[in-house]
Amino acid sequence: MLPGVKNKDFTFFIANSLCVLSASRLTLFATSWWMVEETRNASDLAQMMAIALLIEVACRFLFANVGDVFNKKHVVMLTSLVTGLSSLILYWVLSPGVHYLLIWTPIILLSVCNAIRMPVNASLLRFIVPESILSRAISLNQGVNTFGTMVVPMLAGGG
Repeated sequence: MLPGVKNKDFTFFIANSLCVLSASRLTLFATSWWMVEETRNASDLAQMMAIALLIEVACRFLFANVGDVFNKKHVVMLTSLVTGLSSLILYWVLSPGVHYLLIWTPIILLSVCNAIRMPVNASLLRFIVPESILSRAISLNQGVNTFGTMVVPMLAGGG
C-alpha cells in the first residue's frame, strides 16, 4: 500500500474502515428504500434521515473525548460490533407490515456509532504508520471514508 507502512496493520485498518462504514451506509440506504416502498411517504424518510444526521453531528460534540478517555482500539471494536448488530437487526426487522418507528433505535445506534468511531478510527493512524507518511495515510483513510459514504450506496442503487 504505502511504503514504510506496517502492511498487515494498515491493511486491516483500511479494510475494517471500509467494511464497517459500507455496512452502515448500505443499511441506511436499504432502510431508506424500504421506508419509501412501505410507507409511500418520502417525508417520513426525510424526517428520519434528518434526525439521524442531527444525532450523528450532536454526538460528535457530546462524545468527542471518548477516544481520549478509553482505549481507542476497544472503542473502534465496540462501535464496529454495535454497527454490525444494528445492521443485522434492521435487516431482520425490515419486512412488510412493520411500522417504521421500530427501525428508529437501530438507526440512532448507527448514527451514534459512526459519530464515535470515525474520529477515533482516524486518530489510530498515528499508531499504525510512521510519522513520515502519516499525511498520505490520512488522505487514503479519508478517501476510504468518502468511498464508503458516497460511492457504495450509489453502486448499490445501480447508479
